[in-house]
Amino acid sequence: MKNSLTFILLCSSWIFAQTGSVKGKILDQDSGDPLIGANIVIDGTTMGAATDVEGSYLINNVPVGDHVLKVTYIGYEQQEKPITIESEQELIADHC
Repeated sequence: MKNSLTFILLCSSWIFAQTGSVKGKILDQDSGDPLIGANIVIDGTTMGAATDVEGSYLINNVPVGDHVLKVTYIGYEQQEKPITIESEQELIADHC
């Protein structure tokens, strides 16, 4: 029985390893100032983040594959960027 449990745990670890993360900074294109509280979402999911005081964000556990990153901020035009996440990758996706 102990061997079966070990096998199940090893399989579970492999399944969870099929994710990556995306991080970056959202800045005003003209001034270069950080946009505090900008919303970043992975289109078609409930995964997302808001930028901090430096305009930085991080989204963990993004499934491997092709996605569209959407950035919204009041008073600014919505931006979209296609991204590809690989297993255990930390993709940097900045927007200005």
